[in-house]
Amino acid sequence: TLALVDIDFFKRINDIFGHDEGDMVLQEFSHRLGETMRRSDLVARWGGEEFAILIPGMGPREARALIERLRTALHDRPIGPNPEEPVTFSCGLAFLRGPEQIAVAMQRADKALYTAKRAGRDRIELEDERMLEA
Repeated sequence: TLALVDIDFFKRINDIFGHDEGDMVLQEFSHRLGETMRRSDLVARWGGEEFAILIPGMGPREARALIERLRTALHDRPIGPNPEEPVTFSCGLAFLRGPEQIAVAMQRADKALYTAKRAGRDRIELEDERMLEA
């Protein structure tokens, strides 16, 4: 499973509170990722406020539950400079199918991520919700 995670409204944090505060949010978010993900998962900052996570050995239901734990943890213990607007994230999940190129999975995860953004943010979207039915 491949997850693309993007901090919601990160530019607003930098614009209003400054880049030092934005850097602190990135550091704390990275720390939370480290607390949530398994040792076998590969987490990388993909650019700006986006992270790519390779989650080996997990199907759609389990991977979604893992990312949901991170989302819930941010609601339970908020981070960010403004307590009135705690940091949230949106996530797109795609699943590697056989010997498929990782670039194709990245495109599918990116599409799911933007579906999550358009649907209101602070949510996790699968490349295809029917995958949960399997």
